[in-house]
Amino acid sequence: MINKIVKIFLLLIIIFSFSNEAELFLYDFRIYLSSLIKNKVSNEFIIIECSYNYIGNNIVFINTLNKLKNAKAIVIDSTLIKYDKYFLELLSIIRKRNNIFLTKEYIYKGKNLYLFSNNYFEDITGVTNYNNVVREYRNVYFNLIENKLEYSIEFIIYNKFYKSNNFLDSFKIRYILMPNMIKKINIDDLNIQKVNSFDNKIIFLSYNNNYVFFPFTKKKFLQSELIINNIMSLENKVFIKSINLYLYLIIIIIFIFIGYFARKQLNRIVLISLIYIIFNVLLFLSIDLYINIVYTLIALFLFKLITQDSLNIDIVNKFNFSHKIKFKNKVLTILFCDIEDFTLITEKLSNEKLLEILNDFLNSMTEIIINNNGHIDKYIGDGFMAFFNNPIDSINASIKMYNELECLQKKWLELGIRPFQMRIGISTGEVTLANIGHKSKIQSTVIGDTVNLASRLEKLNKNYNTYILISKSTYENIKDFFKTKFVGTISIKGKSEKIDIYEVKIE
Repeated sequence: MINKIVKIFLLLIIIFSFSNEAELFLYDFRIYLSSLIKNKVSNEFIIIECSYNYIGNNIVFINTLNKLKNAKAIVIDSTLIKYDKYFLELLSIIRKRNNIFLTKEYIYKGKNLYLFSNNYFEDITGVTNYNNVVREYRNVYFNLIENKLEYSIEFIIYNKFYKSNNFLDSFKIRYILMPNMIKKINIDDLNIQKVNSFDNKIIFLSYNNNYVFFPFTKKKFLQSELIINNIMSLENKVFIKSINLYLYLIIIIIFIFIGYFARKQLNRIVLISLIYIIFNVLLFLSIDLYINIVYTLIALFLFKLITQDSLNIDIVNKFNFSHKIKFKNKVLTILFCDIEDFTLITEKLSNEKLLEILNDFLNSMTEIIINNNGHIDKYIGDGFMAFFNNPIDSINASIKMYNELECLQKKWLELGIRPFQMRIGISTGEVTLANIGHKSKIQSTVIGDTVNLASRLEKLNKNYNTYILISKSTYENIKDFFKTKFVGTISIKGKSEKIDIYEVKIE
């Protein structure tokens, strides 16, 4: 038990080390899908791109502002402005016009020049700017150093030109735009544009090396494009909504509850996980609702890990793994499987080759047992014992096991190994499920006459030249679903009555 706790603890450390990055990857994937399906184009914005060579070239910006005098608004990337002999002239133009904005406050001769309501572009995104992908937007925050509120450029433009009282302190960004959806013009080509092509437009003078990455694709997304995206989000009231914490906990509990009934069925748990992911993605795409995927899956798989040693049949509610033996009586179907003439096979193979074949066989058969709602009770040398709630599941599993064995035999023949057969005995009846053993090693198992009979039927296959023998109690439950044949009557050691036995035909 202590070893198991240590393993789970180490596994938790590993999982949570990567869980945040995994969730961000899935979050970005959903953002990308949403932008593909629900993107929106706007002709109201134009981006004028400036290369590194234009940084500090204020005379060019003076001429540009004069050319754009009929624009609705002009947003200048503050990175482009440096002090030179034209700086004061540029500053005079900016102060005279009430439609020119900087992306952050400009520092001149060691002093802040508060040209407008100030904002720092670098702080707009909050703390979620991971891998240079912006996921969260902040309208306003309080500058503790200067004891004042600072607003984002998006918020300033939105409230100035869209006359809205709508106020959001912050929100998760839903990308309405994709890269290169906004019209871009190189500043070198500005003179060849029609004079009226900029009228009543919101123009961005943007440094083309100021960019973030678009979610999932890692394509360059200019910071000016991000600002435009956020303005459009505010205008259209399009945001990513987060689920209520209590509702999220309820969802986790529901999926753990579902996982409880499939905790030994790995394929089922994978299926449940896929259903949850699809459900989550559809919610995101349809109503922009974000629910964490990774933590729910972690909870589901950890629950499976913690409970993997308990009996997975729903008749067992709880076992007390102490030195005191606990038990419960229940009707189950017991299956014994063994390799025919295994001793002769071992004489002709090396130990390494023998282990390879045996593991190949047991792995394949175990998967079939599990996938047909069965539980492996124990491995016994070259065979195993399993049990089922439903006799029909045991017969389905047996037939699939023989079909799988045929595939394995072909594989072994190609390796020059003589194929072998297996024998199966099945019986249905009341058994005792119990924890037995020394207090240092407790094992859950089933015992009783039904178990002994199933074991004997497996061995009797050799006498009757059959592969699957079942007791009459099993036959009564499955006779309408499978082809069977009456084989004979046998005596049970220590019992006066005789038992009819039947062969199940493999098709």
